[in-house]
Amino acid sequence: MHCRPQLVWIFALTFALTACSDDTTSGKLGADGCPVGQTRSESGQCVNASGTNNGTDDANHGANNGANNGANNGSSNNGTHNNTNNNNDANNGANNDAHSDAHGDANHDVDASAADTATPCVNLECQQVTCAVGLGTTRVSGKVTIPSGALPLPGVHVYVPNGPLSPLIDGASCDRCDAMISGLPLVRTTTDVRGEFVLENVPVGQDIPLVIQVGKWRRQIVLPNVEACTDNAITDHAMTRLPRNQQEGDLPKIALTTGSSDALECLLHKVGIDHAEFTPEGGGGRVNLYAGLSGGTRYDATLNEGALYTKSGLLWSAPDGLDNLKKYDIVLLACEGGGHKPANKPEEARQTLKEFTELGGRVFLTHWHSIWLQYGPEDFRSVATWGGSGGGGSPGHVDTTFAKGMTLADWLFENEGSQVHGQIVLAGTQKTLGGINHDLAQRWISLNPLDDRSIQYFSFNTPVGAPDTEQCGRVVFSDIHVSSGDSSGKAFPTGCTSPGLTPQQKALVFMLFDLSSCIEPDAQCQPTTCVAQQATCGTIPDGCGGESLDCGSPCCIKQAAVCNADSTCCDSLVCTDGTCQAPRCRVVEESCNANSLCCDNLVCTNGTCAPPPCRTQGAICNANALCCNNLVCTNGSCQPPPCKVLGSTCEANSNCCSNICARPAGQTSGTCIQG
Repeated sequence: MHCRPQLVWIFALTFALTACSDDTTSGKLGADGCPVGQTRSESGQCVNASGTNNGTDDANHGANNGANNGANNGSSNNGTHNNTNNNNDANNGANNDAHSDAHGDANHDVDASAADTATPCVNLECQQVTCAVGLGTTRVSGKVTIPSGALPLPGVHVYVPNGPLSPLIDGASCDRCDAMISGLPLVRTTTDVRGEFVLENVPVGQDIPLVIQVGKWRRQIVLPNVEACTDNAITDHAMTRLPRNQQEGDLPKIALTTGSSDALECLLHKVGIDHAEFTPEGGGGRVNLYAGLSGGTRYDATLNEGALYTKSGLLWSAPDGLDNLKKYDIVLLACEGGGHKPANKPEEARQTLKEFTELGGRVFLTHWHSIWLQYGPEDFRSVATWGGSGGGGSPGHVDTTFAKGMTLADWLFENEGSQVHGQIVLAGTQKTLGGINHDLAQRWISLNPLDDRSIQYFSFNTPVGAPDTEQCGRVVFSDIHVSSGDSSGKAFPTGCTSPGLTPQQKALVFMLFDLSSCIEPDAQCQPTTCVAQQATCGTIPDGCGGESLDCGSPCCIKQAAVCNADSTCCDSLVCTDGTCQAPRCRVVEESCNANSLCCDNLVCTNGTCAPPPCRTQGAICNANALCCNNLVCTNGSCQPPPCKVLGSTCEANSNCCSNICARPAGQTSGTCIQG
């Protein structure tokens, strides 16, 4: 079990100083230090609103008196205390003053007249205050980013715990979303697409704990002081980024196999995980690199003394394959340039990987790692069909028919990942798929929303086909190489040289943190409609792999509308990258077909744009035809050019109607003259 000491001492100190009274009428405190629903009399005692004394010893009331009792009686446990310290009115007055200072001593900030019949408060709950009308609540706001600080993250849980955090379990585990959030959250929220959050009704005072968590990424910080009834903005975003190392908090345990076609390890470098967390399996780091086929093989000499990576086959090989995989929360498999290598990924290994995901493991596969699905166990094979080939195109279209897809589209648009909402510029795309089973898998990004063969990202939860409440793991497949510009062949991290994050790398960062989050069912694919696609005629795919929609009589598709190979585009438009677009002219030797437009009078000959062959005298011609021997296309046929009148520039006697071209000696042109 991977445990780190939590800031338990903070709770012990804070709760001792702010614990509530055992009196059942005690609760949240007003500005005068008395429980809400009571006021302080002229004698300094807390009394009910009716004016009767609520107890013989007002030193027994209020959070600060609990600290006094703890100091004198040595007892303060989980917000309850030993009320044996009597006749201490002087201390009571001092403590109430201190309490008022901690909660804001301006009377207009806190409404002390509000009635409260709640049960006795517990721990930090006793430091929540009721603000005057119009002031809202005590708020804490900020922004959560990835460890490097370069990108904000949506969907991150932010909360104030009311008890100690539970240690996170290392390795594959079937975690329900609520079960992963520990510490009895007192107030909580999640970040938006800008990574921003606002926590309401936050406890007031010093050293207030704040937890930031997504999946097994977790960081706890301490807010030095929270003022009542105002917005306590955290302007230092370094405080609220996810942890870079184990000293800052919790990170998932990650195994990554290298590949010659994609330096996926460099993405983790860009995310901001400290290099010290990249170690061999026994090194204690949270990221272990394994040598895939033709991929990187070692750390740089300055890291782990240049140790070699363990070969990837040993990660999943029998008899210890499942035990090896179970040590990890996430397994990332970078493209090796070829997938059908049974010696490295035998049948029992494919079964083992499936079992790992069913125990709660998360797996990310790129391109030729499709072998784990295409030739995997039967239920994995049922998720998708394969057999596509060749490269893809751009842009990619984000599927916004489900909530997380819309969040991805919004997030990319907000964070310079796309210039057009719902679209993303992609490079290195492939077409490996034949299609997906929309009842089992969720499409995320495709080159053409109406063509499943163009899907670039999809995911599914495991066990495949199990009820949502029984699914524990997740698999994400990408048909894209994401780390162009970096080299997996060099010792890590020296091959990671490309600056910044490309749009498709940003999309993968989103997918990586979603992969590590708790398992939630994705909404089923919602078929499109003719109205949604603005189609008034013809047939269009439903977008979910079902039967085509009949939108009326056959018709052409307008510019920028979605199309496929069977579509007819209007006005000489052509279907390019999934939408009808104006034809782009193609240069010499570029591939073409009957619908292509060749540039500069080139013609499509035998599948490529080439100069047209010249035509002899009398041959049929048009504006694009080339007539031989200075013939010109006249009235649809190649003819000698008309003769030139006197005074015209000429190159030969035949150019002139007079048949005389006077050329000065040494010149190539002259003038037509009379003979």
